[in-house]
Amino acid sequence: SSLVDSLGEGLNTVIDAEGAVGEVDTITTYITGSIASGLLDGVTRFVIPELEKSSFLDVLSHADQTALRSYVESGAGRLIVMGSGKNGNGSGDNGSGSNTAALINGIFDFEVEVNDCTGDKSKKTGEAADTIFKDNAANVNSPSKIRCLKNNSLPPAAVRVYKDGSRSSVTTFYNDNLVHIAYDW
Repeated sequence: SSLVDSLGEGLNTVIDAEGAVGEVDTITTYITGSIASGLLDGVTRFVIPELEKSSFLDVLSHADQTALRSYVESGAGRLIVMGSGKNGNGSGDNGSGSNTAALINGIFDFEVEVNDCTGDKSKKTGEAADTIFKDNAANVNSPSKIRCLKNNSLPPAAVRVYKDGSRSSVTTFYNDNLVHIAYDW
């Protein structure tokens, strides 16, 4: 089954990425064991669009989960995860039930939680100065049906790049090698 809205968010993510960095490769079918077998070798950025339809964590083999964690922790590449407002059954969810939070928690042993931040404006924090976002806009909008990460659920080393009160709409971990972006294309 499909994990993302491939004709909506998935396609829009590819279009925006190509506009920003040039041609991108896409993976449309996940094959168990492919990440552990080197699928990401030489890949500098791996983007997972909003997991609106189903949980990627539920289909990832243990070996692939371990390989994704190693990919990030070793600095081999950057994993960018788009904030999901869905929990796989089509309903929005606050807490740790979103597909995105489940993926981050399951692979990296975190306990992040999400909270609705639809329509809010987040401001860049002083913490952004040492991140890949240091030269980006001072504010970002959260347009529709998205979930930010709750600041009080983040591990101590997390960097809250953009936040609004108690929520972070752009968060980085592992020296920018894991990025959560709460945005709905």
